[in-house]
Order: sequence, then C-alpha cells, then structure tokens
Amino acid sequence: MKYPLLALIKLYQWTISPLLGPVCRYYPSCSHYGYTAIDRHGA
Repeated sequence: MKYPLLALIKLYQWTISPLLGPVCRYYPSCSHYGYTAIDRHGA
C-alpha cells in the first residue's frame, strides 16, 4: 500500500503541483510532508 501512495504523490508533484503554483503555506510543502510521513511510517 505504501508504494502506490508514494507514486501518486510523486505524480501529483510532477504534474499538477507546477500548474497550481505554491498553494501550501507550510514548509515543507503539504505533499512533501505527506510523502515523507508515508515513507517513514507506512500507510
């Protein structure tokens, strides 16, 4: 379950996120935080 979710987040980061621009006010970005959390702790 972990790797399909990580792939979806990467797909979002490479395709949709550049079109939307910086919409997350936090650092690291929301998608980066989610990616790191799933990578470290699983889903």
